[in-house]
Amino acid sequence: PDFDLEAHVSTLDMSDPETHSMLAGVVGERLGLPLSRSFPLWHFSLTRGLPGGDVLLARLHHCMADGIALARVLLSLTDPVDAAGASEGPVGPETWSEGAPSEEARQPRAPGWLRMARGARSALHKGAELV
Repeated sequence: PDFDLEAHVSTLDMSDPETHSMLAGVVGERLGLPLSRSFPLWHFSLTRGLPGGDVLLARLHHCMADGIALARVLLSLTDPVDAAGASEGPVGPETWSEGAPSEEARQPRAPGWLRMARGARSALHKGAELV
């Protein structure tokens, strides 16, 4: 009876294309908010209307679970990683050059937030495989 779902789950509509570039700032702002000690120490923010799909931002206090257990909980919320969604890893300085962008750089690609989410999902899956 004392549980209030609205204290733990919020939504943000970013269906207006003008707001898509604001995603990183919104994520940073939400991650910077303290969790209220008046409620259990977790909060999910569902960001809807982005071109590649919705984004779920999870804020959980480390007392909820150790790192591996928490990674498994979060992985259970995602789709399995396939070869197309696997992270390519960071780009080293040897691949950088001055001048005009390469042909590869001019090709359309997923938005940065989507690539970052795929990389994080891939890293979590790899970490879970090690355990």
